[in-house]
Amino acid sequence: MKKLLLISAIALLCSCGQWEKQDIPSEIVVEGWIEAGEAPVVMLTSTLTPSAEYTCLDSLSNYIIKRAKVTLSDGDTTVVMYSKRDKRYMPPYIYTTGWISGKAGKTYKLKVEYNGTTIKASTSIPEAEPIAGVRAVPVEGSDSLFTIVVGLNNKAGADKFYRIFTMVEGEDSRYISSFPGAIEGAGLKPGAEITITRGKSLNRHKFATQFKKGSTVRVKVCTCEEATCRFWMAIDDITTVGNTPFFPMYDNPASNIKGGLGYWAGYGASVSTLVVK
Repeated sequence: MKKLLLISAIALLCSCGQWEKQDIPSEIVVEGWIEAGEAPVVMLTSTLTPSAEYTCLDSLSNYIIKRAKVTLSDGDTTVVMYSKRDKRYMPPYIYTTGWISGKAGKTYKLKVEYNGTTIKASTSIPEAEPIAGVRAVPVEGSDSLFTIVVGLNNKAGADKFYRIFTMVEGEDSRYISSFPGAIEGAGLKPGAEITITRGKSLNRHKFATQFKKGSTVRVKVCTCEEATCRFWMAIDDITTVGNTPFFPMYDNPASNIKGGLGYWAGYGASVSTLVVK
């Protein structure tokens, strides 16, 4: 089976090679999250079938879903989210609401209704954990480029799952998933340190994996559920080996979305800021 492309801000799983023409039904892709203390964000797109007629980023706007009914419930309040343009994201169109914000320990149920299709998902927000520390490490052979080492307050064998984001002040308009972006706590030593590089952003015209000397970087470590971590670990795998002829990736990542693709995540977040030097 040929893999479907996911067009959303999670990643552009895009291959520019030649594909046979296929009649594979389009599916809805949900990318959504709710962070403790913040409003929810949901982006909706549809998949496309790779073929000789399609090219990377070809008519991306055709795959944005703008007229869905998106309902969110926290067990006490149920609201229909409104849609708006937001250039911080790619695609630049989101669903959100000011009536519900994230709170640790609560469960949030999402329902998407569009063209006769109903999609459901549920997530909870774990308690946030403080960041043990962040420091910049020079890239070998360079005195101006750095990676960042993030210390986690993880206990040995802890059944915890993490996502890591960075935002470079003056360059990024929002937090971008780092690489690696998903970490399973059970395989880490106590007080483990993770070396990260900058993740890709479709809004960033020039892509660089390292952090520049003198830049101010905000590092966000989020606790999350296992389903979210597994999804993003699969995205990391696709990023590293999926486009090589030796390790082809044909399957979409496992999802907690019932009736569609993508993910719906709850995050407990801690932030630390450093000046790279």
